[in-house]
Amino acid sequence: MLSLSHLTTAMHSLKARLIVSAMLLILILMPVIGFTLNDAFKQQVKSASMNELKAYVYAILAVTEVDSNGIVMPEAQLENQFNLIQSGLYAAITLANPLEKTAKNPADFTAKFIEATPATTSDAVRHSTQYVAWRSDSLLGIVLPPTLAMPAKGQGQFSEIQLNGQAHLVYSFSVSFELPTTSHANGEPLHNRFPLTIHIIKQQTEYLAQVTQFSKLLWRWLAILMGLLLVIQMTWLWWTLKPLSSLQTELNAIENGKANQLTAHYPTELQAVAQQLNTLL
Repeated sequence: MLSLSHLTTAMHSLKARLIVSAMLLILILMPVIGFTLNDAFKQQVKSASMNELKAYVYAILAVTEVDSNGIVMPEAQLENQFNLIQSGLYAAITLANPLEKTAKNPADFTAKFIEATPATTSDAVRHSTQYVAWRSDSLLGIVLPPTLAMPAKGQGQFSEIQLNGQAHLVYSFSVSFELPTTSHANGEPLHNRFPLTIHIIKQQTEYLAQVTQFSKLLWRWLAILMGLLLVIQMTWLWWTLKPLSSLQTELNAIENGKANQLTAHYPTELQAVAQQLNTLL
């Protein structure tokens, strides 16, 4: 006769396998989904910050003028954060070479500021000693790093720096102005180039706060969802394996002489087994 202990052991083993597989599915799949969503949100927020910095570059570039005396900027910027001291949004314009701030002769001043634009065939960023030709009022009291990114002309570069011990995102964009001068003997204008790099710097406190808040909410709801899924899985497994418990109960009754046949209605997969057991009995 079929051993009841063997059937019971097999049933418990089947339960254990189903329970472990269901728990592994939840405990592995849900964290993967969480990390994926969290990373996607970080990328989305960072991309929005980058687009914002690009817009500020064009706003600064629109009001930048260059003449024989150097860079001419308005006293106040349209974006008020550039006018507030240490507002978290900063702008600076750097030149490739260290230059003197004053000169008796404007022509000498211009000669020191103007350099030929270097030919380049790649997007490699050049780093060298720089001169901060202009900075927004918001940078008052803040020391900039000795070198900032210097992309090739017409190129932009994103980077991260530390200011006052806090992380900042920087977008650097290089342009070149042309200054006409009449230095040829025939009076034809000679166009000299005035390369500069505009840097927009933004504190990442707001970005990090958004990411942190989203991460907390995401993992909180994922933990709740994992708990609910575990309860649903356990309930579903109990309902699915209930016919095996009924089979065990009837086999115990037959073994104790309280019944002669299996009479319960079983699912299709177990009904054939029940009929064969009845024939065996």
